[in-house]
Amino acid sequence: MLNLSERNNLGALNLITSAIGAALGVLVPLYMLQKGFGIAEIGIIFAVFPLVFLVLRTIFAGIADVIGTRRIFVLNGMSSIASVLTYAVANSAHMFALGQVLDGVRASAFWAVNRTEAYRIGNGEERKIATIMLGLRGVGEFIGRIGIGAAIIYLGFTNSLAALSILSLALIYFAFRVKNENGQKLDISSVIRQFKERKASAFIPGAIVVGISSLSYDAPFALLLPVFFAQKAGMSALEIGAMLGVFSIISAITTLGAVKKKIDLKWITIGTIIGASVPFFLIDYVDKQMLFPLILVVAAGYGLKGNLFEAVVQKSVRESKAVSTDIAVLHIPYRFGEIAVFAGLGIIASQFGYALAFAFIGVTSIIYAVAAYMFVKE
Repeated sequence: MLNLSERNNLGALNLITSAIGAALGVLVPLYMLQKGFGIAEIGIIFAVFPLVFLVLRTIFAGIADVIGTRRIFVLNGMSSIASVLTYAVANSAHMFALGQVLDGVRASAFWAVNRTEAYRIGNGEERKIATIMLGLRGVGEFIGRIGIGAAIIYLGFTNSLAALSILSLALIYFAFRVKNENGQKLDISSVIRQFKERKASAFIPGAIVVGISSLSYDAPFALLLPVFFAQKAGMSALEIGAMLGVFSIISAITTLGAVKKKIDLKWITIGTIIGASVPFFLIDYVDKQMLFPLILVVAAGYGLKGNLFEAVVQKSVRESKAVSTDIAVLHIPYRFGEIAVFAGLGIIASQFGYALAFAFIGVTSIIYAVAAYMFVKE
């Protein structure tokens, strides 16, 4: 039977972690723009994050499969405090890169164990619980983006970061409430053994599909859209936060609605193709008033895209004996793709314009949707 107390605790961790991550996703690029960095420089610095994630998530996952998830969740909270305080004092490319390193530690710790914990408490409803957590992360992103937009206007960048460091303390509180700690001592040979476990036949095709998803999943919202809204659309921090915040809540509603209504995977795929790709071919050509309706369509598309993603992950590791490790290894192609996209799209937007960068997002979204559908249905 599903333990509601554990589900609610995990939900709080998802909500708060996503709120902080989304807030940083708005604040950091705008803060760097204020300090004179261009989009190409920002993109290269942002590429540090997935590089750290690539290495550490896999290591943390292997450790978690030996000692349990609690202490890894605690590390998530501690590194969250460290990262936001580093951004608060950053005044050079090196300091912002250090902030990205610590942010990568935070995200690595969270994602090394989050789906594992969802699957552990799922009791036969693993995909449902994982998708509910996806919806809660969307709500957290809404709160984080709306809140940080207002905070930047009324408190400034530094004070807003100080507020995020205080919020990070809540992550440590909820982390200590996680019950998945087996008391086993950390043994390097036991960790290495997790990586040698035989993978299911669906694992490698699943990793390829997950890798394709990286080409269009995070880059639009962590890099392209905040800078585009500020530079080309002339939006304030509050407007940018509100725009991306509405995206998050509509995406979350769509994700949870698709779960509740049990929408067929075929229609989820069609909705993903329409919503998560077509608007990107138009976004650089419409006036400011049309951006909001386009973002609403993108939000619905990305909400459905999240359902597809969880279906791919669940199928890839459903026979796994070391869930944390296998999920981390599954995402290795994702991180390689993300590094290339962050570094490359900033340069493309700087040298050739936003239209080409957005078109890349649109094309790769279509490829991903088709590949994911074929994989899950196989």
